[in-house]
Amino acid sequence: MSALPDEAAGWGEWHAWNAAGPRDQSAFAWRAAAYAHLEFILTGSADAAKQSAYRRWADDLEHFLRPRAGPASYPGYMDAGISTSPLESYYGHNVPRLSTIKHKYDPSGFFDNPLSIR
Repeated sequence: MSALPDEAAGWGEWHAWNAAGPRDQSAFAWRAAAYAHLEFILTGSADAAKQSAYRRWADDLEHFLRPRAGPASYPGYMDAGISTSPLESYYGHNVPRLSTIKHKYDPSGFFDNPLSIR
């Protein structure tokens, strides 16, 4: 992995979950297999070179972990640069069901973000 500049500030968290439950009981598609949530946060920098180093480090970490962790991602922290299909990563097999619900209750698309169910 690439090195971070010395003044980089950040932290990582590991949350152990016992979130197992039926897959159709939640929009979170990975409930049956969810046992942990890893979160890594870096502060930003006004210096473009440092910010680029931060981004490289985060990308390297994501590329290291993704093959080991699979496609699942927690939708509470959406990442426009995710290396997998965002809808698959966030909602898995629930995409068709959630899309039906979205069209029924929000036909005009009032609730929206770049990575949301359409």
